This record gives sequence, C-alpha cells and structure tokens, in this order.
Amino acid sequence: MAEKVLQLYLDNQFIKTSDTEDVARLNKAVTEVAKRLKAKKAKIIPYTLVAIDPLIAETEPVVIEVEKIIIQKWGTFKNSVAQTKDKPTVYIRAVILEALLRLAKDDGSFAGIVWHTSRDSFGYFNLGNEGAVLKELLERVGNEFEKSSREYWGGTASFNPKNLGVSAVKLNPIKPKLLNQDNLENHLKAAATHSGWGGGGENPGAPTQGTHTWGTYFGERAAKGISEIVDEVFSGQAAELNRNSLAVQQTLNSFFNDIQPLFDQINQGIQTSVNSANKRGELLWWKQTLCSTLPTRSYRTLSKIEACFWMTNDLAKLVSGVYPASVDYLLREALRDVFGNEIDESVPLSDWISEIKKLEEEQRDVLKTNNLESSIEGKKPLGVALSNYVGEASEDVFTEARVDKKMTISLADLAVWLFHDLQAAKLAAIK
Repeated sequence: MAEKVLQLYLDNQFIKTSDTEDVARLNKAVTEVAKRLKAKKAKIIPYTLVAIDPLIAETEPVVIEVEKIIIQKWGTFKNSVAQTKDKPTVYIRAVILEALLRLAKDDGSFAGIVWHTSRDSFGYFNLGNEGAVLKELLERVGNEFEKSSREYWGGTASFNPKNLGVSAVKLNPIKPKLLNQDNLENHLKAAATHSGWGGGGENPGAPTQGTHTWGTYFGERAAKGISEIVDEVFSGQAAELNRNSLAVQQTLNSFFNDIQPLFDQINQGIQTSVNSANKRGELLWWKQTLCSTLPTRSYRTLSKIEACFWMTNDLAKLVSGVYPASVDYLLREALRDVFGNEIDESVPLSDWISEIKKLEEEQRDVLKTNNLESSIEGKKPLGVALSNYVGEASEDVFTEARVDKKMTISLADLAVWLFHDLQAAKLAAIK
C-alpha cells in the first residue's frame, strides 16, 4: 500500500513511541505474522476481524498469539506500552493490519479474503478515531480486488500488436563468382600436352600414338581440373547464400518470438471471453429461474431466512472467490424478485435468529453452511456463527460473532454478508 500502517498509526498518534528501534521490532513482528498467515490462509479471516475492531478484548486468542510474537521481537513490549498508557491491542492490531495489507498487495486471493471478511462487519464496529484511517486502508484493498476481479471476469479482450519488433531482412549482396580462365586453361594444357614436351604438360601419352592412353588421361585430368574450378565458384556462391539464409532465419525467429506473446494474449482473451460469457449466462439463468438446485424447489416457496441461506449458498457455487461487486447486486435483485422491497427493511438480528428457531429440524439441517470454517478460534465471521447455530454447534450467535445484541440488519444485507463469508472461506481453502 502507498503508506505503511505502522507509520499511519504513529502519525495519527494511535500508537506512541519515539524509539526507531521499537518500530523496527514491530516491523520484524509484522514479517513473522505475514509469514504465518501465508502458510495458513484460513487464519487470515479471524486475524482480519481482530485487526479492524478497536474494541477487541485482550483475551481474544488472536490477540494473545500475536502479542507473543511481538514480545519475541521486543522483549519490553508490555512495559514500554504501559508507560505510554496506550492499549496493547492497538499495537497488536496495527501489526496484524500491516501484515494483512502486505499479503493483499502481493496476492489477489489474500486481498479477497481480507476484503470479503471486513467489508460487512466493518460498518458494525465502533471505530472511534481510527475510523477514517481504517476505511481508507480497507478501501485500497477493495479497489485493487475489484480491479483484478473485473479483469478476471472481462467479457472482451484488447490486443496491442504495435511492439512486435518486426524489422526488414538485411541480405548480403551476392556478387557473381566467375570461372578463372587462366586456371582452366592451365588445367586443359596439362591434360592435353605430353609431359615430355614441356609447357606444363602432364599427359604421359600423345594423340599420335593411336592408343587410348592419351584420351583416357586427358578426360580424367581435364575433368579433375574443371571440377576444382567449378566447385570453387559454387562454394563461394553457396557461402553467400548460406549467410543470407541465416539472416532470414534469424529475422524470422526474432519475429515469431515477438509475436508469440500476442498469440498467447489472443488465446487467453478468447478463453476469458468464453468463460465470462458462460458465467454470465449461468447467473442470468439462475436469477430468471429463481430455483434452488438441491433440493429442486422455487425460492418463492421458502421463508425469508430459508431463501437467504439457500440463495447465498447456490450463488456461491456458481461464482469463484474472485468476482466483481456487480454479483452482490445480482443477489440483492434476485431476493427482490422474490420478496419485493421487504428485503431492505432493517430487522433486529435476534428476529432472524428467532425465525431459525421456528424451523423444523429437517429445515434447519438444509440451512447448514458446510463450506464455512467452523473451527476458527475466538471471534468468528457472522456467517460462521449463524452456521454453527443452525448446526447446533453453538447456542449464541452474538457471543461467537462478537456483535451487539441490538444489531439490526436487512435481509439483503444479511444475504450479501453471508455470501462474502462463503467467498472468503472459499479463497482461504485454496492451497
């Protein structure tokens, strides 16, 4: 991110230390936390929930875990913070937030987990004087994630062939290679003239002998000499042609090396366009039919809370963890098609929980969100807390999610929140 979290927290006096060594120690703790989160992505979910909650308790498992890491790097951490009268949790959360944003910057899936986990719960926390800074930092993550999501879902592809590096082939001029007349004459004289007559003759016979000796030798010697001269000419021409052939081959190789990325880009663009069209088609079909796949029944036959669970789960099966924000609006509009503007009415969360209690056991079973990581220690995403409650693994949603018992939320917001939690869990499960 453009500015480091620790520096922002120092500048805003959320944390107070004038010792550069202390900041260096906190940065070492950041590196260690980021290393651990990278090794176990599922931890990013509870770490994110802690990082954005200024009122998080010191007894929270994540807080305790990170505090131990900080103390390993900064042995006097507790005493030093006590002298500033700051809360240790502010330093701990700053370290976590810095680690999360480092990971989000380097990997889109990490950014997706942080953004999906924080985007809904963020609005329900008492952020105090940290609100503006936290909002800016998280919006950076969200903007980067939205950008990468749109590229991933892009329906069209553009190509830029202007930098192919094509250049003209530079050929060496082929000069005519002529037969050496003097050499040819000398070879013929040697072949035709008797060796005893002088003048360069090599023929052991004479044409006047009346035998084949002279003719045989003449043919062999003349053929040898002519072959040498002709071979010399053709060899020279072949060398010129080979040099030009090599120049052509090098130019073609360079051209194809330059053009191959364009072919790859075109191929990727076609695949992206096809995949995008398929995904959009599936989503439009889902919204039009308003039908759950398992069991096969119309959402219109379900209660609001049942439809909320089923629609979020069904949509999550159709959409990868990386998707543009427009899919959230698709979910809202699908709910609106079933329940009208009632989906925007704010209702106490306790009322939605009461609706779950009224369902029969068989109905409660089908609402279990098995894709969510229910084994997360400490503070849990709302989706996990509700899933645990539906599955009777928990009796208190408010305690698990650490949300206000007076909290109110609309059906649309609840569905989108659960959808985000499912997508965060999906990304966290990717190795």
